[in-house]
Amino acid sequence: MIDDVVADRAGAISALDGDELARRIALQPHLAAWCVGTGPLRVWLGSSTRSPGRKQLAGALANPHVLRLTLELLDAAASQLLVVLASRGGQVTAQELAQELEPVPEAERTRMVAALVDRFLVDEPVPGEPLRLRTGVADMVARPGRPLDRMVLDQTITKHHLGIYLDNLGIEQIPIGKTQRIELLRDIIGTPKRLERLTDGFQPHERDMFDRLVAAGGRGIAGDRLTNNWWQLRLYSPLDQRPIAGRPALTPQSAALQRFIDIGLVWVEREMRHVGLWLETLTAVNGRTFAQWPEVPTTPIKPLDHHAPMHPDALSTLQSLLRQVATEPIPGLKTGGIGVKAIRDIAKRMGWPVEHVAPLVHLALGLGVITQMSEFVGRGRNANWIHRYEVSGERTAEWRRLGIADQWIQLVDAWLDGLDTPGETRSLDAVMRRQVIADLLALPDGHGIAAADLVPWLQAHHLLAERVDLEQLHVQLVTLGLCPSNGPVGLGALARTVLTEPVSLHQLLPEQDLTFVVQADFSVIAPPALDPAVRARLDRLCTAESKGSVAVLRLDRTRIATEMAAGESAQSLLDFLTENSSVPVAPVVAQMLADVERQRGGLTARTAATVVTADDVLGLAAAVKVRTARLTLIAPTVAVSDLPLDKVMAALRKAGLAPSSTDEPAPPGEVISRVQPRPKARNVPEVLHPQVAQLEALMEGW
Repeated sequence: MIDDVVADRAGAISALDGDELARRIALQPHLAAWCVGTGPLRVWLGSSTRSPGRKQLAGALANPHVLRLTLELLDAAASQLLVVLASRGGQVTAQELAQELEPVPEAERTRMVAALVDRFLVDEPVPGEPLRLRTGVADMVARPGRPLDRMVLDQTITKHHLGIYLDNLGIEQIPIGKTQRIELLRDIIGTPKRLERLTDGFQPHERDMFDRLVAAGGRGIAGDRLTNNWWQLRLYSPLDQRPIAGRPALTPQSAALQRFIDIGLVWVEREMRHVGLWLETLTAVNGRTFAQWPEVPTTPIKPLDHHAPMHPDALSTLQSLLRQVATEPIPGLKTGGIGVKAIRDIAKRMGWPVEHVAPLVHLALGLGVITQMSEFVGRGRNANWIHRYEVSGERTAEWRRLGIADQWIQLVDAWLDGLDTPGETRSLDAVMRRQVIADLLALPDGHGIAAADLVPWLQAHHLLAERVDLEQLHVQLVTLGLCPSNGPVGLGALARTVLTEPVSLHQLLPEQDLTFVVQADFSVIAPPALDPAVRARLDRLCTAESKGSVAVLRLDRTRIATEMAAGESAQSLLDFLTENSSVPVAPVVAQMLADVERQRGGLTARTAATVVTADDVLGLAAAVKVRTARLTLIAPTVAVSDLPLDKVMAALRKAGLAPSSTDEPAPPGEVISRVQPRPKARNVPEVLHPQVAQLEALMEGW
């Protein structure tokens, strides 16, 4: 079956030129991202090359996961048209389509059909020919009710049941086969004229019950909402040979429902206690599959309050977050992960709203800038893992070597791929994020949607939007600097560049400053575009006093002492401040640095990974002489090394010594640590969100 679907899509693609194919692919952002080697489809399709080609594209369009996403990203009206086509056997004539779409304006009809054609769900319309679903689509579309065809496979409804239905309807010549009996029943209860004759003979209580079932629609209605005597219906079946009049007395409602069961007018889900009219009956009553059609509301667009290029605050907020985590690691939950309370606490210390800090915490974790450290503490029943989250020195050093533009590109790319979301929902979130970005990019440059209209606007255009927290998504757009914090929701000039032309971002961003202002009260004024390397070193010396586009920092004695312990001197720090300060550094600052250096007292602390002991001084002296073991003598018979135990043992044995190692269980209270492997470096694509022009250039070689 999948081969037929691939062949169908390949034929459809081959009939299109590169420009038209690029336009259609751009309508599905998750598919466009896959064509440039990124995006959520890599979960199901694997990583594509930058130019997968038409053959691979046909396979992607035929993939059931991709097809399901395509259906879920449709608007309600276009999705309903698909249901109509599937319910009518996969095709409708022009007359049938006009009948089904009678309440829909002509322009909206054209739009719905075009939306399905552009997404390879419906064949290209041919004048005089029926509108047909493409191969494989009907199997993915749910019916709006239960068709009579279900009786064919339903073993609880035999042809004997069907014979009783037809007999109760007054049919004298009943066909022999089950399929023929179903067709005859369909002709009676699914044809408008014959159904009308049947319902004209209903008693008032039967007509009332029938109208209630029509109003309930294809999903039916719970039996206890129809009658309190629903359980009595479980006792009766069409095989009961007694005349209806001879059965125990029922209430008018129960009697009406029992009559409908006896003539096969309704389906009954006895275990779930639901009942409803067959799909063919509902269609015959309404004159079409759906009595009503959803409207796509017109949402006004408004100019953005801030459209000029502005420095993204997300980067300075992330720097502040890393400083906080370096000072005080984030405690993890016992089951792993970071709890809401921990994020709330760090947001309070930073002075930022928790909804802005939370996505940055998880993005930093996804990028490997923050890493998980696990400790196994205790023994026996009291033993358990304790998790905490610390700054990764190696990854943070790599991060700080990046320029502002590259940092922002990586941050936005990680957000588009949902690295801040749980693994089980990551693909869904990534698909919806790319679709929202595509919708906002489709708006006129410098315009957006009113914040109050954003959620209804997205829900009206995509069924999938009902399953995503759109309010939180809006907050994330603001946090990342993609949308203004106030006014309409839209993408500014800088946001459009980082998404569609990231290589041009370096020219568009404000130039980086290399200078700051050091004042006599030890405060430091840092401009918003301060060079990341300069800002990183300044952050190691200061605490933050205020946030915003211009940061106010203060030289901190404790942090300065920490830098001196790591190898800095008062003179080297003074040289750094003097070279980068746009005003002369006051003598009081130099005096403070000298005081910290003098008060530090020359204390040095270091960690030891391995401890080596010996029974006599001479035995240990021979081991200390082995340079590759990197042993430091701390007592006549004790030495330590910063190398792991296995490397120390190998070095000593290579030198001709024969050290022994104890492999005893850890004593109570001893800690066994394990660092979570940090994610591999991400390959950021040249374009985060490919547009039509970029896809056209990509397909020139297809």
